[in-house]
Amino acid sequence: MRYAQVHNWTNEDGENRQQTHYFHCDQIGIPREMTDKDGNLVWFGNYYGWGKLKNETNISGTAHQPFRLQNQYADCETGLHYNFFRYYEPDAGRFVNQDPIGLEDGFNFYRFAPNAQEWVDPLGLAKK
Repeated sequence: MRYAQVHNWTNEDGENRQQTHYFHCDQIGIPREMTDKDGNLVWFGNYYGWGKLKNETNISGTAHQPFRLQNQYADCETGLHYNFFRYYEPDAGRFVNQDPIGLEDGFNFYRFAPNAQEWVDPLGLAKK
């Protein structure tokens, strides 16, 4: 599956502009690189085991890449990752809110998954 980030704007002369960046993800859906429409590398990043961004290089200076583990959006103000139904703490590898589905996904209300490299929890509700 291919994902793209499209940025539309109007410049000072009133001309409409568009910039497209494509995400290149690893086997579990973490964005590792972004390229422009011509295939040029514009961003790349490395992550720790539980999804925290270790370092990133914004080659173009225009790339914006806020995604972390599957469906997680990095919140720069808190350092947490938003996961639709709750927030994830990437240093601890755990959610900070209780699982809204309760015991249906097990007895540990804060666990992300047994192994972040093999399991996913795209909505913050249940590991798959």
